[in-house]
Amino acid sequence: MTRNAVLFAAFIVGQTLASPTFAQTAATHDWTHGTTLTGQTGAAAAPSADTRATFGGGFGWTINRWTSIEASGVWLVPRNDDHGFAANLMALVNLTRHTRVVPFVGGGGGLYIASFDTSAGPVPGFYQARIPDGSATAHQTFTDPMFAFSGGVDILASGRWTIRPAVDVKLVTDGSSAYTITIAAVHIAYHFDHHGVGR
Repeated sequence: MTRNAVLFAAFIVGQTLASPTFAQTAATHDWTHGTTLTGQTGAAAAPSADTRATFGGGFGWTINRWTSIEASGVWLVPRNDDHGFAANLMALVNLTRHTRVVPFVGGGGGLYIASFDTSAGPVPGFYQARIPDGSATAHQTFTDPMFAFSGGVDILASGRWTIRPAVDVKLVTDGSSAYTITIAAVHIAYHFDHHGVGR
């Protein structure tokens, strides 16, 4: 191989390594097996219940550039001594390659805990039907399995911070009956590994 050919090959390799495409590919490793800490606030709506504020948080684990797992809990601010708490584990799947705005969908399951003071106000029919007639106990608590679904977008705010507006649907079940809770929330996540663009 002549000297000119060697220099030409070195030039091509150097240009490839310096190109934006290669730089973006290299940045994908910043995401491998990353861990996130998330906080959220929003509002929840459900049948026969007042709309109320929500607060929550969770931990996430990035499996690869497309998929992550998130464990989270959401507390519904009580009204008339009506309490609700959802705990779930979900898989989140990105719908596009990573840029500064990435749409996603998710699904999973968990538990929903609801408690009511029947003397303080009406109880949603999903729960009222399960309270024995003539019950002398005003305070009632229910723990039910729940399916959880989510959809939204991840917005890169900085190297380690993302903002995630999302709509979550909690489908609380009891036999053949279901109770739907819809939560519109904004999640703010801190990534313990650097959050690069172009993964």
